Amino acid sequence: MTTVLDDHELAAQIAREAGRLLVRRRAEGASKDDGDRESNELILARLAVARPDDAVVLVGHSGAGPLLAQVGFARRAARGVVGGYLFLDAGLPRPGRAASRLDLMTGEDPVLAAELRAALEAGARFPARCTQPRNGP
Repeated sequence: MTTVLDDHELAAQIAREAGRLLVRRRAEGASKDDGDRESNELILARLAVARPDDAVVLVGHSGAGPLLAQVGFARRAARGVVGGYLFLDAGLPRPGRAASRLDLMTGEDPVLAAELRAALEAGARFPARCTQPRNGP
């Protein structure tokens, strides 16, 4: 017999499982980012099985805010349900245009973004990628 859990019970069960995974992975030497990613994937997978028809609330923090509209569009195109958007200390999407790399950077580091914007306007090219943090090794 299958027991159907209410939302609180399900959330608690999944949180415990994700917590155990995270603790185990960190003990095995996984990085914080890898442990966070793996526990997040576990949460999403468990929710997809337990509540396949539930809507999701998309949360964007900082520079990811402008991407939420595009993520929501892709989710709806794949027949997923978006229950809402939460912009947590985040930039907002601009109507009629997608967020650029510079828009996203502005949300993360406005000073660096302003410096880069000035360099681009003077003819510099956008770097292909950054391999090191701006303020550290």
